[in-house]
Amino acid sequence: MGRRGRRKVPLSAYAVQDKLAEAKARVAKLTASWSQPNQSKAPSAPSAPPQTPDLSTSIAKSRAEIARKTHEMKQRTQSRINPHLEANRTDTKAPGSGLGTTSHPLLANASSPASPASTKPAAPKFTSVKANKGAAPAASANPYLQAGDANEVPAKRKRQMVFSRPGKYIAQADAVRNEAKLEELKRKIDENARKAGITGESEAASERALKRPPPPAVEWWDQPLLNNPESYPDDVHNDSKIHSDDSLITLYVQHPIPIPAPHDRSKFAALDMKLTKKEMKKMRKQRRQGELSDKRDRIKMGLLPPDPPKVKLSNLMRVLASDAIQDPTKVEAKVRKDMHKRKAEHERANEENKLTREERHEKDDSKRAENEKTRGTRAAVFKVRYMNNPSHQFKVRKNAQQHGLSGCWLQNDKFHFIYIEGGEKSVRAYKRLMTVRIDWTEEPRGGTDNQDDQGEIQQQQSLADNYCRLIWEGPARDRLFNRFLTKEMQSDREAKEFLGESLANYWDTAKVHTLEE
Repeated sequence: MGRRGRRKVPLSAYAVQDKLAEAKARVAKLTASWSQPNQSKAPSAPSAPPQTPDLSTSIAKSRAEIARKTHEMKQRTQSRINPHLEANRTDTKAPGSGLGTTSHPLLANASSPASPASTKPAAPKFTSVKANKGAAPAASANPYLQAGDANEVPAKRKRQMVFSRPGKYIAQADAVRNEAKLEELKRKIDENARKAGITGESEAASERALKRPPPPAVEWWDQPLLNNPESYPDDVHNDSKIHSDDSLITLYVQHPIPIPAPHDRSKFAALDMKLTKKEMKKMRKQRRQGELSDKRDRIKMGLLPPDPPKVKLSNLMRVLASDAIQDPTKVEAKVRKDMHKRKAEHERANEENKLTREERHEKDDSKRAENEKTRGTRAAVFKVRYMNNPSHQFKVRKNAQQHGLSGCWLQNDKFHFIYIEGGEKSVRAYKRLMTVRIDWTEEPRGGTDNQDDQGEIQQQQSLADNYCRLIWEGPARDRLFNRFLTKEMQSDREAKEFLGESLANYWDTAKVHTLEE
């Protein structure tokens, strides 16, 4: 079986030739039998005249039969070559196998001369792009396209170097100037005609309005360098003004004064990189090692005297072996004296490096300002029910000042309102003071009774139910107070006017919190 299930039929050229020879012999035999008289019968017996058949009709039928069989054989051969083509499809059945099998067309045409049609390649069995391309219909002729331009590819031209001849652009400039003079003359003629009463404007005047102004006779940048600022030809070889003392052209180059850019003024200085404790120790160790190695190198070169030995009581015998054996009491006294001297120098250096009280406060303030600048300003609102203990009053004011906080303390008969603002670290410390460190139920040291100016004893209010609550805490846009203030408020209206629109709502919140309790 083949690729597509068709049985391969063996073809024989000799079988076709034998059939053709057999058919030809049969035709010749019939022709000879019809042309010869019948001699087998007796001459004496009378016989009827023989019926002569139509010879031409029989021969025509035989030839038609041979032509029909030959045509069928050719169609079967073409269908074997490519049965998928429409022209090779036949309705006749395929011949059988054995002796009835037709020969291959190549073997059948081996003895006959090859015709031009047989030399063409066989048609493809399957449709393909190349087959479709070859069988594509001819394109319709375009009457607007020349026959030779359809497939021609324009050749790439190499641009040659063309030099302008000397005086080309000078001649063009002269032509423009002459045209300008002519236009000026026409303008004067039109103006005179208008003054004379001749109305209407010529075509030349209307076209002049659309033309560009002519180039000047002398450019403005060349006028200071020419003796005659009206034309160039007069001063072509005259450079007296160029090489004069007051000439604009000199051998010096003028460098303008650099002006800082506007964006450079708004640049911020780079902040110092913050090191961790471990990194600070490492840097200090490296710095001290570098200083020590530099000092040792100077001592080796003789630039510095060597340091005296650092003698202690523990290494006395190892450092001063011979001297200690001769006079141990004297050596011990000297060693103790050196030890006290080194200790005094060390303490003196520490005192010199120690910051004063003002410097320490300034350092703390700068650190708080830096913290507030980097992390922003925070604020908090506290409400205290009673503030009868003087110790509590002192702690509230003093800690606010020490932490660099600003705000206000509003005293009222119903409650006490405290508002503070500052850096995150300071607010956190003050919050811990108000909510954790201070015992608000602690009674004053003098007891609950207090004596006024007239000597009368006044009963103070008990602090057993006293408390401090954090009403609000969060970021603030900016500070609203310059320092920590203490005010006594008689009414809610007075307190709200002092606080302003931005803080009045906190007073209402604290008051509602009081009513709920």
